[in-house]
Amino acid sequence: SSLNSTSWKDNAEAEADKLKETLGIDTDKKTDSTSSSDKTSSTSTSNKTATTASNASGFLRGYQTALESLESSSQKLQMTEKNNVFSKLDEVMNKAANGLATDEDVKKAQDEVVSAVQDFVKDYNYAVDYLKQNVEHGSGVSNQLEALQRGIPNEKTLAAVGMSVDKNGRLQVDEDKLREAMEKDPEEVKWLIGGQ
Repeated sequence: SSLNSTSWKDNAEAEADKLKETLGIDTDKKTDSTSSSDKTSSTSTSNKTATTASNASGFLRGYQTALESLESSSQKLQMTEKNNVFSKLDEVMNKAANGLATDEDVKKAQDEVVSAVQDFVKDYNYAVDYLKQNVEHGSGVSNQLEALQRGIPNEKTLAAVGMSVDKNGRLQVDEDKLREAMEKDPEEVKWLIGGQ
């Protein structure tokens, strides 16, 4: 199976909407995310801070922000999205095959893929941490966490692109193994991560 971020994002958004409905939160209202009633406590995680929201609306705003970040980072990897990193890599590799791009150009395009994967992993892990920090907001939060984690491919698929899931359910990426996989079979990496 491939790392299909679109399906788990859609599932997560549907579950978030159900949770909002259960909690009686009007999803059409926009609220100020700096409300003084939304006190939080923080736990530092990789480059971001997962927070525990003091109320349901604070939780939902935080979760929406986490999902938006995750969606943004996943779009860079999706072959169906314009300007995804794999299309750029394909373009540079085709130019290199015809003598129109250098090895340095290919390395830069590969660096963009690695960076996009690392951003996705960071945002995914933040969403997982955020949900774990906020399970006291109801069973819907646990359902969201389970849905998010179910969307991750099996160990064999992840290992093929230098990724794994640690004992805490957080994604890990081994940059050297990812680069090795791109060198060995860039089409497979593109298919497994980009969903094509």
